[in-house]
Amino acid sequence: MAGTLLAMSANAEETAKMYVVGKDGKLITTMNVDDIGKITFKDPFAEPEPETATIRAINGFWAGDYWSNTLNDVYLEMTDAEVKDGQMQYPGNFISLDLNVKAQEFEKLNIAGDYTPCTDIVPLYPSTFNCDGVTYMNSYDASGHMTRHDVTGGSVSIAYAAGSYTIDLHFTFDDRDDYRAKYTGPIGFTDDSGTKLSTLTSDYTPSVTSAKAVFGSWGDTTLASLPLTLTLQGSKDMVQFLLNAPKNSASTHDIDGQYVAESKIGVTETDYSVGVAQPGELKSIDGQPSFYGCWLVQQTAGNLSGMAPFTSGYVTITHSGSDYTIKYSFSDDADHTISGTYTGAINFDGSTPVEPPVTPDDPKDPNDGEGGGTVPDFGEGGEW
Repeated sequence: MAGTLLAMSANAEETAKMYVVGKDGKLITTMNVDDIGKITFKDPFAEPEPETATIRAINGFWAGDYWSNTLNDVYLEMTDAEVKDGQMQYPGNFISLDLNVKAQEFEKLNIAGDYTPCTDIVPLYPSTFNCDGVTYMNSYDASGHMTRHDVTGGSVSIAYAAGSYTIDLHFTFDDRDDYRAKYTGPIGFTDDSGTKLSTLTSDYTPSVTSAKAVFGSWGDTTLASLPLTLTLQGSKDMVQFLLNAPKNSASTHDIDGQYVAESKIGVTETDYSVGVAQPGELKSIDGQPSFYGCWLVQQTAGNLSGMAPFTSGYVTITHSGSDYTIKYSFSDDADHTISGTYTGAINFDGSTPVEPPVTPDDPKDPNDGEGGGTVPDFGEGGEW
């Protein structure tokens, strides 16, 4: 023991003791010689224990019997980064953890227990967490650059008492060192078992600053229309329209007119009439849920933080020279109104086949067999 002097004292009538004295001659402690064997010394050559991060913000979501096998899906979304005004501050990590719990009512939700890794696409057992691409960690550096790491194993321990949770995480990965973290505090859970895709809680006017147009092809040159993906983009909001534009508009860029979406009469992509706006829906592309048709999509720190499919409404486009005016008003599947006006240039970006863009990270889609999502908005709401 560096910097100390050890002294022995023996007495026939008492147990020999060891005195630990510092460099200044002052007694540090005493102990029985018989207890010397109980002293443990740290191996100077051993690998250091990984640091334990502190989870600073956490949201919980309950998806009910997601797999229809009496096993409920619960997922936690958390960060060890500083959070200001509901937003992560770089650097830091965003963690999505997908848990499997015994079937229970949302009002009586209890997630306490010890969880082991599960690699089954459709999980069969409670007290497991899914390692199938929905439990992962997004690591952000100081400049905001993100690297995703999928969890391959580890353990999760959750305790609950008097309204407070204690969570101990240990994750392993194929492409980085282990990660350990701890959280102590309350968790607010959202019932995410409904069928509505909109995350809006009221009417909304998106904030957009630029516009981009991409023409596609139906694969049949005799049709009167061309599919046009028109995207209005802001720092957080993206408004996407899929419109049936006039056939010659790819060369003239004359896309003026009114485009109407009305899901109640069954408008689909098979209606190739000029002036149709395709209602918003999630489609599975290569096993990933993707936005198709007309949508409001919101991103925070590069991740999906909100969305609303347009089920009915219209968009009107006029232009004078290179300036276009795009006025729109739509309803989502929760009866909120999304409306706004954009005036300015449109960047016409050539031609491409019509394929919906893949979402930044997969939300829950009953067609792809996976749960979990990415909602790093730690304010109220923010659920799917």
